[in-house]
Amino acid sequence: ATCPVNQLLLWDVSTQGIASSCCPESSLSCAGCGQFAEGKCVKCAGGYTMRGSGCQSCVDTAGWLDDNGMSCMQLQQAGEACSEQKVGGLSSKEACCHCDGGHTSATSFAYEDSQVLIGKTVSLKPQPRTATRYEVNEDCEFAKFGLTVDGQTGEISGTPTGTEPLNVGCEITAVQTPGISFTTTV
Repeated sequence: ATCPVNQLLLWDVSTQGIASSCCPESSLSCAGCGQFAEGKCVKCAGGYTMRGSGCQSCVDTAGWLDDNGMSCMQLQQAGEACSEQKVGGLSSKEACCHCDGGHTSATSFAYEDSQVLIGKTVSLKPQPRTATRYEVNEDCEFAKFGLTVDGQTGEISGTPTGTEPLNVGCEITAVQTPGISFTTTV
């Protein structure tokens, strides 16, 4: 399976088989998505839970059971309603991902590993786009060589300057939600 330029290939692996879809690389909906259709993520990949309009990496609280002895997965499969009733100090709304609880973590991203030529325009985008705020480490020297990082999209762009081959690396952090971020080195 392939996707058009500026689209990311997504895979949906289930007991029914494997399906693919394409997602615009600039869309926040691609991160953690398994199936994209009609301009939105319609099914999260394994290990991700739909939160708002996107997928968030999440795991249920290990060992939690409701007062009937049902785990978060069993509650979800049975279509049981989420509850505020605490069992062992937690309710299903606190323990289970499908109830907007559980334990969330950052979604990883990377940039295509590529060599760029001095004097040639560069455009590298995070794959997938995971945030609306990106930050670079204070030691980053991209600007010194004519490159910038867009603080909203994470795109690295510009025309590298210099007279000799160089190796410049920076850490870029995607601030995904308050308290959840992921850093990669480019």
